[in-house]
Amino acid sequence: MQGIRSLGVLIRMQLKNLIDLSFLRSKRALILKAGLALVMFAAVTAAFFVVFYISVLLSLFSFSGGLPVTVITVLLTLLQLMSIWSCMTGLARTLYGGGDNVILLVLPVPQNLVFLSKLAVYYVFEIKRNFMLTLPMLIAYGLVNGAVWFYYPWMFLCFLFLCMLPVAIGAILSIPALYIPKMAANVPALKYCFLTAAAAALVAAAFYVVGLIPPTSTFWGSGGASRAPSETS
Repeated sequence: MQGIRSLGVLIRMQLKNLIDLSFLRSKRALILKAGLALVMFAAVTAAFFVVFYISVLLSLFSFSGGLPVTVITVLLTLLQLMSIWSCMTGLARTLYGGGDNVILLVLPVPQNLVFLSKLAVYYVFEIKRNFMLTLPMLIAYGLVNGAVWFYYPWMFLCFLFLCMLPVAIGAILSIPALYIPKMAANVPALKYCFLTAAAAALVAAAFYVVGLIPPTSTFWGSGGASRAPSETS
């Protein structure tokens, strides 16, 4: 219990320095802040819904009706790849080169709690960053496809997990991300090896994402071709 309390104190200390919570002191400011956030959330959700609905009307991705799950999978994959990169580079700076480490590491708490508190803070920011993008997209996907009611609570749990995944992967990759630039600076040949490997990984990721697009999509032209005989018969 003491460890959990210490972890909570560390998280609150860092969030207090990183997030302006002065609006909590005024009820009017709190209502205004919450109202603006709600309006923005509704606007982003409506924008995703319109885009998805038009794509269904025009049969951009499938002629079977509805929006294929592979479309949302492609979008989530792209967002996750960007989040992993952002978390990897950000955590490499925060965990090992953060200016607050000088203060946090001298506190009478285990160093592993300091490490966990930084991951928890980054997780909070990952939720905040995706709250206005990933969550509205998932809600709009459910609305367009007429999802049942229990899709939405399950979707929220998946959203929390999706926000946790880049932080966990970024924390693991932050260690090589910290040392690779130093190694590349000392050994120029390694720099080209790393660039080649990164380019190959990007190409492989691009092929993977393209492979997720349904083959019946009109982008490939095969959907219309396969439909024509049935229409003429």
